[in-house]
Parts: sequence; C-alpha cells; structure tokens
Amino acid sequence: MTEESEHHGAEASADDHAGGLDRRDYMRAMAAAAATGVGAGVTATTATAAITSNQTGTDDGYYYSFWTNDEGTVSMTLGDGGNYSVDWNNTGNFVCGKGWETGARRNVDYNASTFNPGSNGYLCLYGWTTDPLVEYYIVEDHGSYRPEHDYKGTVDTDGGTYDIYESLRENAPSIEGTATFPQYWSVRQNTRTSGTITTGNHFDAWASNGMDMGSHDYQILATEGYQSSGSSDVTVGDAGGGDGGDGGSGGDDGSGSSGSVANGTYSIRNVNSGKALDVAGESTEDGANVQQYSYWGGSNQQWNVEDTGNGEYRIENVNSGKVLDVSGSSTSDGANVQQYADGGGDNQRFHLHDQGGGEYHVQPVHSDKAVEVEGSSTDDGANVQQYSWSGNGNQLWTFESV
Repeated sequence: MTEESEHHGAEASADDHAGGLDRRDYMRAMAAAAATGVGAGVTATTATAAITSNQTGTDDGYYYSFWTNDEGTVSMTLGDGGNYSVDWNNTGNFVCGKGWETGARRNVDYNASTFNPGSNGYLCLYGWTTDPLVEYYIVEDHGSYRPEHDYKGTVDTDGGTYDIYESLRENAPSIEGTATFPQYWSVRQNTRTSGTITTGNHFDAWASNGMDMGSHDYQILATEGYQSSGSSDVTVGDAGGGDGGDGGSGGDDGSGSSGSVANGTYSIRNVNSGKALDVAGESTEDGANVQQYSYWGGSNQQWNVEDTGNGEYRIENVNSGKVLDVSGSSTSDGANVQQYADGGGDNQRFHLHDQGGGEYHVQPVHSDKAVEVEGSSTDDGANVQQYSWSGNGNQLWTFESV
C-alpha cells in the first residue's frame, strides 16, 4: 500500500514508524530467506492457523502474503482454496491476500462476500514486476479515501471504467531494495466486490500510456488498510488468460471455457441491448447475416448449444440447422459473424467465459476475439461481429432456455 505520506501528503510515512518493518523491506528479506534458508524476522511456510505476524507461504494451492507494521491489530485466516478473511482494529498499515507467487496476464475471478474497509482500505489486485521495477494496483473497491495520482486516462473493461494513474516512489524500499520506481494504478469508477479482472486489458492500457511493465513477481488479490478498522472475506481464483497471452483474450489459456452452459436450446440475449441473436430474414442460406433483434420467439432466434469437448461449444440455429460462424475464418477486428453449414472449423466453435451474474463472453476459438454487437447499438438489425475483448455490455451475452 502506498504509505500515508502518499495518501495525504503531510503525514509521516509508514516507512518512518518506529520499530516497524517496511513491507517492501519485508519482501526483500523474504526473497533472501527463500534463497538462503535463513529467516529475517519473518517466515515462509505452509500456514495452518490464523496469521498475525509477517510471513509468506502457500496454502491449499495458493500463494499468500501477510504484512503489517502494527502487529496485534490485524489477523488473517486462511480458508479453503483461494479463500481468506481479515479482521483489523485501529491498525497502522497492512496488506495481505492470496494469489500467485508469479504474476501473469491471467483473468482473476474473485468474490468478497464481506468488504468493510473503514475509512481507508482497498480491495485490489496487487503485484510487482522487475526490469523495469513496477508496483501496481487494480483497485476494485475502497473506503472513503480514493487513490488519485497523475491522471493518464481510462480503460473500459469487465463491465466498468477505470481511471488510470501513475505515481513515483523515489529512493524508496522495494522488492529489490532501495530504488526509484513507478506505481501504476487502475481505479474502478463504479466499485464492486465480485467479478473478473482481465489483467491483460489493464497492462495493455498502461503500456499505451507509456507505462511499461517487466517480468512478473508475485500477484495477489489483496485487502489493504491504513489507520482504520474493518473486515473482509475474499475468495480468489484463476479464470485463465496466461502469461504472454493476448490482453484481449478474456480467458483463453488454451484449456477452453471458464464457464459452462448445459446442452440445450436457448435465446441468446445481448446484455447491452437486451436483444436476441437472430438470423436476418429467417434465412436458411449459407452466409446469411447474424444480427440482433427484439425477441419474438422465432426459431431463427433460437440456438442449440452443444458442448463438443475440450471446453468448446457448437451454436446451431434452430430454424436453419446452420452454425454460428466467423466469416472466412478471419482473425481481424470487425470480421462478420454469420451462419454456415458446419464444417467443424475453429471459426465455428466457441469458448464461453462466465463473467458473473449469468453473463458470458462468447469467444471464437480460432481468433480469441469476442462476439459483439457493432458500435454498442441497441437498434433492431444491428450487426454482430467479432472484436478484441473489452468486457463492455455489447460483448456480453445471456443464455435463456426456451
């Protein structure tokens, strides 16, 4: 967490608190301990009980980190899988969470069944890179204090808009010792406590603003607090993405869908418009256009969805018996979506990525794009195409059984 001097500009930094081990010094010490097997006032272990002292380790398949400069005021309990809970009372500064020892361009699913941040707390994806050295935050929710620094723009992803900021830490402790390094921030405008974080979209947006990243160090879904009292109960998981993958892929890590839809017949509705996926003119011809249209129950608006294995789905129009198809197997943004006789091609198979709340990203297997309504139109007859994943409502679909 940025220290209080970074929050309010006039207070003493948490680095200056007497007797406190700075979190970045702690992480450096942990790296040394891992390399040498010698502890430095903290431990790296597999945890079995509530945590009140500084440490990192693994628990039920997840990496965890716990740091505070005010021991006795905060307690972290590790639950099953990616779950953890935290209670803090009149604490100084702390950050803790579960995630991965090595960060990546993964899509992070999370749910905070409880997040009571008090006056100053974050629910965020937090991590570091090296070469260049960068500390980064994707802030999903926060208390009354909202972090704001050097404004760079916005990024639209995962159903919301995030403000992008950059700040600079000069001659400050880090995972590489005392150094000068930037902090990158994405702060969600409409805060939330559950969903999917498509990290690659943030990384790409930062890069487009000259905010380059390096090789990933650790990455956690963190609870963080400063001079406040509160509680959280958080579960984190990996929906895919894969390091080095396309930031617009929205969940394809080569293993297929990150959600499941039962085999059956559905009306497929666009979240932005509420309109249905529709074959224009009730055509049964190859190449007939697919559009959106107000749902009236026609068989050209109904689709047989079938799991064909390997996390791939075949989507067949009930009226024509043809399948949803990306024209010409194009991998380009704006390529048209149509119906065509099933040839079994990857342009006719789709991964379905659950974005929460019954909403899905429909991703052509061959292109790793998203099936979307062009221009976020809400009009009858608006065209359906593929485009790089942004997470906006025009790229999200619901499957309603008919």
